[in-house]
Amino acid sequence: MTQTESEKYLTNLCRRSFLSLWSHPNVFTDEGRIGNKGSGRELCDLLVVFGNDVIIFSDKHCVYKDTGDTFVDWPRWYRRAVRASFRQLYGAEAWLRRFPKRLYVNSNCTTPFPLKIPSGVETRFHRIAVTKGSLDPCQQFFGGKSLGSLRISTDPTAGTAGYFPFTVHVGEPGKPFVHVFDEYTLDVLFAELDTVADFLAYLGKKEQFLAGSDRVVSVDGDEQMLGVYLKKLNAAGEHDIVFADEIPANVDFVHLQEGIWEEVSVSPQLRAKRDADRISYAWDRLIEHLANNAQAPPEGLGTKPESYADGLELALRTMAAESRLSRRQLAAALIDVRERSGPRSAYARVLMSDSFRDTAYVFLAEPRPPQESYADYRNYRLARLSAYCKVAPLKAPNARQVIGIAFDSVDPSRRGGSEDVAYLEVGERTLEMEQEAREIQKQFGILQDANVQQMHVRGQEYPDSPADALRIEVESEQRDRAQAAKTRAREKAKKKWKETIRRLSKARNRRKR
Repeated sequence: MTQTESEKYLTNLCRRSFLSLWSHPNVFTDEGRIGNKGSGRELCDLLVVFGNDVIIFSDKHCVYKDTGDTFVDWPRWYRRAVRASFRQLYGAEAWLRRFPKRLYVNSNCTTPFPLKIPSGVETRFHRIAVTKGSLDPCQQFFGGKSLGSLRISTDPTAGTAGYFPFTVHVGEPGKPFVHVFDEYTLDVLFAELDTVADFLAYLGKKEQFLAGSDRVVSVDGDEQMLGVYLKKLNAAGEHDIVFADEIPANVDFVHLQEGIWEEVSVSPQLRAKRDADRISYAWDRLIEHLANNAQAPPEGLGTKPESYADGLELALRTMAAESRLSRRQLAAALIDVRERSGPRSAYARVLMSDSFRDTAYVFLAEPRPPQESYADYRNYRLARLSAYCKVAPLKAPNARQVIGIAFDSVDPSRRGGSEDVAYLEVGERTLEMEQEAREIQKQFGILQDANVQQMHVRGQEYPDSPADALRIEVESEQRDRAQAAKTRAREKAKKKWKETIRRLSKARNRRKR
């Protein structure tokens, strides 16, 4: 199906922020097909499935017909652009809840949707109506003194004839919350909240603010709430919009006026954050690269292709669930590991996620011997990465999952390179697991106490100076200090790694039985 320019624009925004593995435009159902004939029905304009979170987008670009009577023109546009999106979003959600397996990426319904639609009480649906066509008429209505974004009101009569023009409601009465973004607020929100973690966190706080009480709330555009959200932190250290104790209980009406975003958007603090975040986009590019170039595991590792694919998606999804601030720190650590390596010098680091206290990462820069084929090198490097992931919980006792990323070490004489990713679910710790990890630690000579140095990677979200943006001061890391000893250990490990992997695989199979 051919996308409109508006739909293409939305797709590009979502794939940049939520990444392409989880963002799918123009999804179809098999409703209406008879005997494998006919075309399916479009479910929505774009669907994001990210673990237990499902984001449904409806995109409506409707021309605002100006007859000179705003109180006639506005309700007409609202019906075609906003209420039509409400109907599509509610219908799409109902279908996904009832028929999660009857979903396809093409109108002929021959290619199933590649991700599993979650179900159960932990599933979270987010409904977003993207409306276009109101920006210029809105600016004209307010005499050029407005940014042109649609107002938001929790008054159920918002959007009807006679209600204040260019104001939208948060869904149909008695039905779930719908976020309405116009062409201005869409760009602002995706510019400042360009990870799935940051975007969903804002949506949650926005819903709490607008629908969390019986009072009527009016806001002069989503960007004004965003301005408050970026400035405020609650007691838990989370960004928030309005604290409960700031609004007296007897207040029946709350209004956020224009001017908040206009001040925040040009602040030196936000500008410093944007500058500090530049390094974090290396993390985004890595996820996209790994997703687009995923390969089956090398032979001999005992991993089934389907379980490898599931583990890869879970590893990449965990990486993509990191906030922008956390990605800043992870990307800096990853780059630092590579820069500390050399043509004959490996370097590894184990660090905990700043967003998820149960997630550890292993970064491994591994050199390629001059006479070794690249295929053999990849096999050996992936075996080393697997070993590091199994030993990492000894250095990160709180880890319940470990994600390993291996890549070529720095070598000016060689061009190109590759990356490998591994995922390990630690689960409940047992004495047998610890013994296995210590045996691997000894076998490969990795992450031994004598070679481990403690460091910290921290940074301020809104730095006062470049030095505050990122400080590499923590995590467990290992560098082979004696090159001769390292070379001997490497040659010895190369001969034994296949035998070790086979033995560990047999041990896992015995435990499963």
